[in-house]
Amino acid sequence: MLTEPEQLLIAAAVDGGLTPAEAKALDRLLATKPEAGVLLRRLKANAARLAALPKRRAPHALAAKVMARVRPITPARKPATARTRSLLPFAIAASLFLAVTAGSVLFFRGNTASNEQALLDQLPQPGNTTVDPNVPTVEPVAFAKAGKGEDGVSKPATDDGAFAKLPPAEPPATVVVQAPKPLTPEEIELIGSALMIESKPLKQIDPALPLLFSALEFNTPDAQERLKKELAKDVGFRVNLFSKNTVAAVEQVQAAAKSVGVHVFVEGPTAERIKKPMALPYAVYVENLTADELAALFAALSKQVNTQSRPETILGSAHFIPADVPEQKDLKELLGLDWPQAKAAKPTDGKAVSEGTLKEVVASVKKPGEKAAVVVTYAARLNAGKSSEVKQFIDKRGERKPGTVPLLIVIRPS
Repeated sequence: MLTEPEQLLIAAAVDGGLTPAEAKALDRLLATKPEAGVLLRRLKANAARLAALPKRRAPHALAAKVMARVRPITPARKPATARTRSLLPFAIAASLFLAVTAGSVLFFRGNTASNEQALLDQLPQPGNTTVDPNVPTVEPVAFAKAGKGEDGVSKPATDDGAFAKLPPAEPPATVVVQAPKPLTPEEIELIGSALMIESKPLKQIDPALPLLFSALEFNTPDAQERLKKELAKDVGFRVNLFSKNTVAAVEQVQAAAKSVGVHVFVEGPTAERIKKPMALPYAVYVENLTADELAALFAALSKQVNTQSRPETILGSAHFIPADVPEQKDLKELLGLDWPQAKAAKPTDGKAVSEGTLKEVVASVKKPGEKAAVVVTYAARLNAGKSSEVKQFIDKRGERKPGTVPLLIVIRPS
């Protein structure tokens, strides 16, 4: 027994309107139910017989007869919506407002016209003018005709037609303003305070700012003058010398120091690091050189580097900083030395010194220091002052000479 959906599927197959999915469903139905094939063949036969019937045209009066039997349809009245019902009170109120407004306008217009007529009636009529003796009268002023004079300027005219001369303009009145009276000593009010007894005089302090240079310009006259003037101010300096090739820079500093008569000691491990080479920060400490001698050392350094192929990779900028606590700490950790201080000569009592005593004094006095420098690795501080080269430098340094400037040169990678 075929169901209704199955029968509709077979009828759709006869009409030729199946989708791919419906065609597969029809194949499964024909394979499982024999009565489906019987119904399909019967419907196809009926469709073939129907298509074979002759076709005849419908008569012209058929349409009129059909329309005559059709009952005319009248459109139903649209019911009033809630929105229409809600707007009805507002429409009534607006109509009432317009009616009241129109009546008010007509009423006031009639009163205005009657008031204007009453005011007109109170005015005196022509010919019936009465003069009140209590009111002063004003004589009418007769204006003469105006014209133009010979210079083309408009002027008033006299009764006989001749032009009258204008009266000269009056000068402006001078306003005199009187100054206020000076105050008497009793009227003057002063506000002040007593003098500050504990006030101290002002002092001018020059801030210690780092001196900046381009190391390649040390040999210029301007740089030399500034170097001598700055180095003569303080008891010691640190020079931060920046370089892209610290090994080449420390070698150039050694050569410049030897050229001005300074004996250079190089710590053993530091010498090995320079030979490899290793790009590390290095330190050069020099003593017993005056400001002029240090300026000559930097001038020699600049001349040597400028003869190289790429001098900008060896030396960059240089910062001169007055020595303070950080510099004293660095010197103690690097070489085991205290920052040298200038010593003043001891005064004598004027007594003669015996020959034996003189020999003892000379033996006890330290020899003046020589011009010496030492090169160490700035980053390695474990064996400060223990290498033989550092000990030789300490023996050579001797007593600090007057007017000399201790200098710590730190060559930093940039």
